[in-house]
Amino acid sequence: MELVPRFRPDLFFATSCWLGFSAGASGVLADPILRVYRQHVSAPLFQNDDWTSPSNAGQIAIAAKNVGAFSLVGSTKDSALSLTLQPGIYSAVVTGAGTSTGVALVEVYDDD
Repeated sequence: MELVPRFRPDLFFATSCWLGFSAGASGVLADPILRVYRQHVSAPLFQNDDWTSPSNAGQIAIAAKNVGAFSLVGSTKDSALSLTLQPGIYSAVVTGAGTSTGVALVEVYDDD
């Protein structure tokens, strides 16, 4: 998935979720890790494994509510980031923790 912000900094909220478990989906990635890369940069600029781990977890929960995303529950393994991105081309990549595999959903919102 590529994200191309407009010509000014924008605040984006991106999340990968295992919400599918509660919806009865099969093959859902149990512990997603979300990484955001900028074009031509090999290392991730941002990453998250378990949305409650960053210091701005409260801001992430508020951003999810503000943009109408699914509610983040304290003990889930959802991955989420609340970011300000400079103009450019970015990719959001979801992998599983350890060697886990499965299906994940990435949602991206402009929280401006």
